[in-house]
Amino acid sequence: MASDLVTRDRFAGEDALLARTAGAGKEPTFRMASRVAAVVVTFNRREIVLECLSSLFSGTRRPDEVIVVDNGSSDGTSDAIRARYPKVRLLSIGENLGPAGGFNRGMRAALQLDCDWIMVLGDDVFLEADTLRSLLQVAASADGTVAMVAPVVPGNPPRIWRHWAISLPVVPSHPGQSVPPIEVDMVVYNAPLIRADVVRQLGGPREDYVVTWWEWEYGLRLRQRGYRILILPDARVRHLALGSAALGPSSRVLAPWYGYYLARNHLRLILERRSVIDGLFWAFHQTKWLATLPERDHRGARVWFRLLGAIDALRGRMGRTVVPQLTTKGW
Repeated sequence: MASDLVTRDRFAGEDALLARTAGAGKEPTFRMASRVAAVVVTFNRREIVLECLSSLFSGTRRPDEVIVVDNGSSDGTSDAIRARYPKVRLLSIGENLGPAGGFNRGMRAALQLDCDWIMVLGDDVFLEADTLRSLLQVAASADGTVAMVAPVVPGNPPRIWRHWAISLPVVPSHPGQSVPPIEVDMVVYNAPLIRADVVRQLGGPREDYVVTWWEWEYGLRLRQRGYRILILPDARVRHLALGSAALGPSSRVLAPWYGYYLARNHLRLILERRSVIDGLFWAFHQTKWLATLPERDHRGARVWFRLLGAIDALRGRMGRTVVPQLTTKGW
């Protein structure tokens, strides 16, 4: 593993090089009175983000601060938020930086608000009434090695991510029976709490990933430094899964351009970790994908984007190098 990697972030037009710290030490536990700043990233989903904000403000424990990162919306999202939620801090970005860039900017802004924990979520994630309270109860009793505490998205059954995109079922909780937290390698940004001190030390998501695999990189970065990530099965959120990788509102087929970032970011992460086993996993994953190619449309474009992504990963060419051809709202 590359233990001396650094994260290069951009915030407010300035470059900031955030060096990784030597390790995670034991620290005092947090109180239920901990301050929480919620960071919501949105793009052209005016009504959806308003519903997301409603869920944040309707809980039995509300965030102390809410920041909405508007990733260059053109549908009046910012104006609607100002009108309905004037106390929300709006961070308007003039361009779409993707989720990685949006969360990077929002988390950096949250650090200026003297918060203990940062909750991060996309605009299509909705909290249940007790979600934040349940997460904070676990955070309050956690030691300083716990960097993230996350809810689950109910499924059939609910699932968690572990070990390079392998998902495992979560034992459902029953009335009167609580399921203890489960330690995992990464979580998607469906309203996890991230300890603010960790963000100060290690930075936020890598903006140069733009979209996909950035949550994996961040989770592995935390794990490398000895931090732990917990899933709390008793805390639930609802996720509409409206990411713009789909070709249409109800389609689960990834658009051809998305394959570029899938191949590039995954391979680049493996190269930086210097892991032969992970490299073999990447090759197996691409071979498996090729086997499904006859069932897909735009086959030539899909192969080209994947190949270009692999080449750019080897060259170290990161950032928003391929402009997404968005056919749905959002990322």
